[in-house]
Amino acid sequence: MSLNDWLFLVLCGSAIYAKSVSALLFCSMYAVHSFYSPNMEQWARYATLILIDSATAFAVVAIRSPSRASVITGVFSGAFLVVNSAGFVAWYLYLPPVTYDAVCSAVYIAMMTAFFIEGSNGRRRLALRCMGVSSAGATVRPSVGVPDKDGGKA
Repeated sequence: MSLNDWLFLVLCGSAIYAKSVSALLFCSMYAVHSFYSPNMEQWARYATLILIDSATAFAVVAIRSPSRASVITGVFSGAFLVVNSAGFVAWYLYLPPVTYDAVCSAVYIAMMTAFFIEGSNGRRRLALRCMGVSSAGATVRPSVGVPDKDGGKA
């Protein structure tokens, strides 16, 4: 297994930690792709990755009120769209794949870091809500129905 394969596995774990359905779908599509990609021609491999990235980015944009983890998924699938398009061009021009692999590794690390941060923020928000404490330090009583910052009832 290559470095990017290991980073992808950690990325899937961070998507589970962030409790993001869109990120898990993104990871599952990439996992299915990597299962079938050894039997694909190189142009088809890049074309499939570009389609997966496009579909994920457009699906996240279509969500009416996406979660923060879904927005993270959309942003990074857009980044992977650019990276895989550049990888296709580099493959077509017979350039070495070292730069493509390094950029993919950097995007994987950035994406998993964002998911870990979002997962820990979500757990902190949940813990504060369960303890009855808001982030401003005021007591929040869920039974009273105090409006939260999005205008809904807490």
